[in-house]
Amino acid sequence: MKKEFLIFFGILVLIGVSLYAIESYGVLKPKPPESEITLDRFKEIIGKNEKFSIVMYAEQDPSKSKNVLNCGISLSGSLAGMGKKVDNYAFEGDYCIWQDPVNLAVLNLSQSNCADKFKQDYYFEIRYGGLPPRFYESRATLYIDESFNKSCEISRKSP
Repeated sequence: MKKEFLIFFGILVLIGVSLYAIESYGVLKPKPPESEITLDRFKEIIGKNEKFSIVMYAEQDPSKSKNVLNCGISLSGSLAGMGKKVDNYAFEGDYCIWQDPVNLAVLNLSQSNCADKFKQDYYFEIRYGGLPPRFYESRATLYIDESFNKSCEISRKSP
């Protein structure tokens, strides 16, 4: 009886220590949402980074996707005009379309493979919707809707 009690007590101690270690190292803690940053901080990020990704989320309705894609193309061109390297990604359904900048091959990747690539850089998410832009340390989210009639450009101002 004493032996079984010691084994049971030992297992309880191991479980307790394991749960404490998991909780202490954040394995069970969800990642907190990223906080928005100021426009000035966003400008700093644009100035210091040399490589960006543009991530366009296509809609099933072609008229909605057109505005999203036009914004992405415009943004990509303006960043390239500033001497920045830009990778473009388009999510459509379960796939992500990406053009390899080295051999210019257009690749259909899974969404997770695509995300692994673009999350290495500061990235712009372009989505359909009527919300204001949101800026974060790792990304900016731009929402484009049917009233969109401008270009999505970033320009460098002279001092």
